[in-house]
Amino acid sequence: MGVFAGLLAFSATYEIENASAQLKGPTVKKQAIKQPVAKTQSVAKTQSYAETQLTALRSPLGAPCTSGAQCQSSFCSLVAKKCTRPNLPKTTMVWVPKPGGGTYGVDATEVTRSQYDEWLKLGINAAQPNYCSWNKDYAPLASCMQQPDVCKTGCNNHPQTCIDWCDAYVYCKAVGKRLCGKIDAGANSLTDMNDAAKSQWYRACSSGGVNDFPYGDNQDPNGVAPDRYACNIDDNHVSDQSSVPVGSLTTCQSATNGYQGIFDMSGNAQEWVDACDGNQGSTDLCALRGGFYNHYYAYDVRCDAPTPETRPRDGAASNYSLAMLGFRCCSDP
Repeated sequence: MGVFAGLLAFSATYEIENASAQLKGPTVKKQAIKQPVAKTQSVAKTQSYAETQLTALRSPLGAPCTSGAQCQSSFCSLVAKKCTRPNLPKTTMVWVPKPGGGTYGVDATEVTRSQYDEWLKLGINAAQPNYCSWNKDYAPLASCMQQPDVCKTGCNNHPQTCIDWCDAYVYCKAVGKRLCGKIDAGANSLTDMNDAAKSQWYRACSSGGVNDFPYGDNQDPNGVAPDRYACNIDDNHVSDQSSVPVGSLTTCQSATNGYQGIFDMSGNAQEWVDACDGNQGSTDLCALRGGFYNHYYAYDVRCDAPTPETRPRDGAASNYSLAMLGFRCCSDP
């Protein structure tokens, strides 16, 4: 991703040198501009050219590899040691109306243990963003999975937790989607992630910016908890302070046409989204949405409740709080 960002910074024609060296690092060496680019040339065309050139430098499906950065598909199987394209079962998506027309896809549920485990068994080494270079594997943190409130038996359909932001990002990419971010393309910032015209996750949760909670605006008069039996949150005695199978609480969804069938956007697992305060690395703060099963107050589980956390699993989110963090994926048409 660092490559494309560097290329897009120039509205000029340039050459890519030392092709094999670029596969080992995130930067692209640029030469001086030889000819001016016509003012009518679009940034989109420049990006398309850059992507085509860089893809040509990589290996095709079936070629030997040790890293996803070497493959045109961006994925290398560590089992077969060949460039591959993950072929995972399709999950249910709900197509949400975009402002101004068209739709985008949102997973109906949080990614489950069985879905995530199936992906791990493929042994896929994906091309991560440069700011995830510290992330060496995608397995859930073992010490976190032993936390007392993490599901221990019959958990296949519970949300996958104990993973970090980069794990969630790569999984969504592997299954042909993306971590929920900005409507149409890219990431949200921490300042526009509650804009229903810009945020995929927030628009879906709030039924287009209308509701405070996925199911509406019902709230305890004292602000203790919103319609406490609708979703899996603290003090509703549904889960005894743990996760429940995704989609099992049919009340935890919108009643508005176009937004129905998206479950657990309040409670159950808190969800990573593609909205961070920078792209420097492990110190970046990224948003968590929707609250989790142990949250009690209304402001924690509202659609607009932000809880920023650092990307790595060994940061402040390790073990106890990481046990509550999951994710879902989004998709563009």
